[in-house]
Amino acid sequence: MVYLSVPGLVRPAYWRSVARVVRAPSLFSVRRLDHAIVAAVRVAVAVGVPLVAGVLAHRPDLAALAPYGAFTAMYGRGQPYRRRAVTMAVAGFGVTMAMAVGALLGAAGVSHWLAAVVIAVGTLLATLVLDVVRSGPPGGFIIVLTMLSASAMPMTWAQLPVAVGVTAATAVFGWCLVMAGRLVRPLGPVRMAVAHALEAVARYAGTPEDTRHRHQAAAAVEHAWEAVAAEPDADGLAALTARAETVFARLCHGQGAAGGAVELPVLAAGVRRFGPAPTVASTADERVEILGRRPVTPPSRTSRAFRPSSPEFLRATRSGTGVLLAYWAALALGLGHAYWAALAAAAALQAINMATAVQRAIHRATGSVLGALLAAAMLAAHLPPLGVAAVAIGAMFVIELVGASNYALAIVFITTLVSALLSMVERVPIESLMVDRVVATAFGAAVGALCGLLVVNTRYAELLGAAVDRCSLAQHELTLHWAMGATAQLRADRNRLRADLLALRDILDLASGEPSHVDLSVERVLTVERHGYQALARTAARAVLFTAAAPRPLPRRPPPGG
Repeated sequence: MVYLSVPGLVRPAYWRSVARVVRAPSLFSVRRLDHAIVAAVRVAVAVGVPLVAGVLAHRPDLAALAPYGAFTAMYGRGQPYRRRAVTMAVAGFGVTMAMAVGALLGAAGVSHWLAAVVIAVGTLLATLVLDVVRSGPPGGFIIVLTMLSASAMPMTWAQLPVAVGVTAATAVFGWCLVMAGRLVRPLGPVRMAVAHALEAVARYAGTPEDTRHRHQAAAAVEHAWEAVAAEPDADGLAALTARAETVFARLCHGQGAAGGAVELPVLAAGVRRFGPAPTVASTADERVEILGRRPVTPPSRTSRAFRPSSPEFLRATRSGTGVLLAYWAALALGLGHAYWAALAAAAALQAINMATAVQRAIHRATGSVLGALLAAAMLAAHLPPLGVAAVAIGAMFVIELVGASNYALAIVFITTLVSALLSMVERVPIESLMVDRVVATAFGAAVGALCGLLVVNTRYAELLGAAVDRCSLAQHELTLHWAMGATAQLRADRNRLRADLLALRDILDLASGEPSHVDLSVERVLTVERHGYQALARTAARAVLFTAAAPRPLPRRPPPGG
């Protein structure tokens, strides 16, 4: 049950619980991401082409609108092209609708107080929908950014269809630009997923007692099977995924497969390179596993997302509440560019739990101060329009390059990008603009952190207990059917247990970042998780023997260089 608990803020036990889950954020550490430079170049081109076109056409108003639809290219990173096409289409439609709503509010002259309510509702719905389709970063933030920016722009009824049309056109352009990668390397995302699985299992082999590495390896292997299943021409990659799962199962079963794990980093490096993927001599069990293995179907988020106890509903409620309160409070205090406060709150609350929301609020405030200094230097240089566009494109490149690994650093350049776009349509003294940016953003981030503390889910401990019970039951049924020789049930039992184990760790990660007066019994969770993976390893051989009774044809070989 989600609730707004103001009295709870004065209880010492509540703050002890908060102190237990919130950790000091790492402000400027950056981790490596797969093909980060390629992804950053794509997004920079998606934003830069329409932006420069608007500048060359001497239409700064259109140039300022161009990037919003092009932000569609940021969605679905790492997904196989078939799935990413759907993800980006949903995101592009959402951004276009957000522009329509924001422009309508601006053209109709709706008061900021009422506009805040409309945008808060839009934030809640956008966050829910994008969580349901598993869009990944940047989630609902781009939708909120578009609505808030459009509502604050000078807009007439004649300009409204133009703004919506430009956004739709640039969204289509961004979609086409990303999907063009399929013509160059059609199995690129699948290969990255398989390489990540090989590396994750190798990392777990080096630290077999690390439960987090075990979960990461299991999740990476499952993601690799999901990616392989999404493409019909990934036979060689399926063999590599089966090898990763074989080594992982041996490690879970305590068979000391570290020797077999030595080859995994080498295979991963070969998969990442252009050219034919490396091949392995599959064992009999691995060949049968390739025939019968199907990725675990994740539980449907559509039905559960609108339940008050669901993680999706909690995050959407926090985001909508934060946008509304931050916007209203900024208006009441007379802050310049009050919508920046709402945007900062929304950005902070695009987090999986309260702990990460507070960390993102700190990142947002810190990054905005540094970004304001960089933006002030850019504005003080009085660059020509093409120079401003070049700064915006460069900022977009860095945002996509580091955004998924370091939010504070990304905010530095997001501030620069927003300031560059704003300077094209609004002439404001540099000092006033930067002061408004820092003050409104810091205030909105604080409101976002406060909403993270106020809007809590009291049932996370209960949900975690239910997930533990489901895993225990699934493990018991699998072990029972295995002991009875009921091979016809093993495949379904194993799929169910795998899904329950992945869901268990996800709920633990959510719950461990929320304040709670109830112990989460982490030790019990880890024990059940360990026993579950051991049961999967123990029952693997007999499960694949049953699959061999009804073989299916192997998919076609991947094309050279795929």
